[in-house]
Amino acid sequence: MIRHPVVRILALLVLFMGLTALGILWAAPSPELLRASWRQAKGLSWPTLVALAVMSIGLFGAQMQRVIVFGRALGVRIGLRAALDATIADNFFSWLTPGAFLGDPITIYMLRRNGVPVEVGAIIAFGEFATGFAFIMGLASLLVALGFGPAISPWVGASFASALGFGALVMLGLVLGAFWPEATLARIERLERRLLGWRLCSSPRAQRMVRALAAGVTGSVQRLAQFRRAGAPGSLALLLSHVVYYGTFIGIFVVLAVAFGAPSWTEVLPVAIIFQAFLYIVPTPGGAGFGEASAAVFFGRFLPGGKALAVVLLFRMLTFYLHVLAGLVYLPITGGMTRKELP
Repeated sequence: MIRHPVVRILALLVLFMGLTALGILWAAPSPELLRASWRQAKGLSWPTLVALAVMSIGLFGAQMQRVIVFGRALGVRIGLRAALDATIADNFFSWLTPGAFLGDPITIYMLRRNGVPVEVGAIIAFGEFATGFAFIMGLASLLVALGFGPAISPWVGASFASALGFGALVMLGLVLGAFWPEATLARIERLERRLLGWRLCSSPRAQRMVRALAAGVTGSVQRLAQFRRAGAPGSLALLLSHVVYYGTFIGIFVVLAVAFGAPSWTEVLPVAIIFQAFLYIVPTPGGAGFGEASAAVFFGRFLPGGKALAVVLLFRMLTFYLHVLAGLVYLPITGGMTRKELP
């Protein structure tokens, strides 16, 4: 059993790299096409390279502003150092762990280390995740319903749309419930009593599961309800913070796609949004493997001949891979990879 935190991180890093390599091998076209795509990548114009560099580095700022804006909505001023520590640690652990399950705990810890109370850090971390997940999943679900997305078999498309829609509805339900917490909590309590009275939930194990689920949802609504104090201006600021964050991700992809010869950025844009949401629902850490392997499925009609894989790989390098690398460099320097510091 792996006990030392650093050893666990190295194991997760190896898993991430292995899945990524498998995804590339699965999607890789002929070596000749890959070499042609590589030559095209080296031939990108300097304005394109500058734009990509600015947006890629800007992703750190985009995430930092989400932390700061969510803190201000709670009446807490988050400093730049606290936001930077939380951003790099959150990205690193989110992309390396399945379901990003260590992202929120490490964000809470990093904020506490910079003087933010634990309860405030928990609200910021969970609120940022819940509202952001609802935003990107809801937008992607709408685009899928409007007919955008990859050309795949109907049953696969229906399954994908269902997954996106379910995730969006669950998170949106929590977010909306936070604005009417009393009524929402009362409904949760009534639903819990009803489920506990069902014959299907009569076993001790089922009873424990129902109570645990109800307690989790109740706690989530209570946390998110704290954002009501920000009012309409605060809610708008929270929404705009997500627009800036996800807009930076999508902007990087659109610039790459156009640079590699995509016929129209307006055609790429909605599919790129759906692809970004897809990366959040696949079971592997940071979408490793699935993201690379699905390049042609999502973008082959815009970028034929191996260009789709080249664009996806460059996009992943400038976003997910860069965040992992930044964590590997920054966290040891700041003492964020010791047995005492890690979750």
